[in-house]
Amino acid sequence: MDSIYIWTAQEIMTRAKSWVIENILTPLAPYCTQRLFNVKPVHGRLIVTANACGPDVVIPPAQLTTGVTDADMMLCVHAGGTGTSSTPGILGIITWAGVCSTNQFSRPVVGHIIFFPFFIQGSDSGRKYEYYLRVVMRETFYVLRYGPAFLNNMINISERRGKPVLLVTAPAVVTTARAHLNCPTPDGVELEGEGGADTAHGRTRGGDNGWMNSWQKYQTRSSIY
Repeated sequence: MDSIYIWTAQEIMTRAKSWVIENILTPLAPYCTQRLFNVKPVHGRLIVTANACGPDVVIPPAQLTTGVTDADMMLCVHAGGTGTSSTPGILGIITWAGVCSTNQFSRPVVGHIIFFPFFIQGSDSGRKYEYYLRVVMRETFYVLRYGPAFLNNMINISERRGKPVLLVTAPAVVTTARAHLNCPTPDGVELEGEGGADTAHGRTRGGDNGWMNSWQKYQTRSSIY
C-alpha cells in the first residue's frame, strides 16, 4: 500500500520564498563566487543532456537543443522536500548541490542545487538572507567539484592534541589561513572528522565561520576556506 505524506504550510514553496531564491540567493551566490576564480572562458554553445540532473530537474527544451551561448557552466535551481523526492536530501539543511555532468577535461559544466522550502522564510531579515547566501555559496563550491577527490592531493594526516587530524596543506591555503587568522604558525587547515571519509568541511574551530564549514553562524566575517 502506498504511503501518504501530508505537507505542512511551512514546506510549501510560496511566492515569497520563490522571490528570495530567484532575486537574492540565485543571482548573488554565483556573482560572489565568480570573483574568487580566474578561469579560461568557454566559447561556443553549452547543450545539456536530458535528465542530466535526474528526473526531478526539468531542463528547458531550448537548452537541450540550441543550448546556452558562451556559458562556462549551467546551474539548475529547483525545490523539493526531504524523503519525498528522488533527489538526495538531508533533513535539516537549506540546500543540497552536486555536479550533473562534466566535459572531456573533467570540468563541471552542468550542476544543480535544490532548496528545501521548509527552511526558507520569505519574511526573514537581511541578516538571515546573509546566512542563506553563505550556505548557497558553500553548495556552489561543491558543484565546482570541491570535495574529497579535489582535496586528496592536498591533504596530510597530522596530529593535534594527541589525535589524528586531516590537514589541507596546499601552499596557497596555508598562506590564506595565516593571513586570515593574522598568525604566522598555522601549517594547514583542519577538516572536520564528523563527516566520515567523504567530508569536505572545514573545522569550525580553525576556520572561524569559513564558507566551507558545515555549520554557519549569523555573522559577516568570512574566509575562503
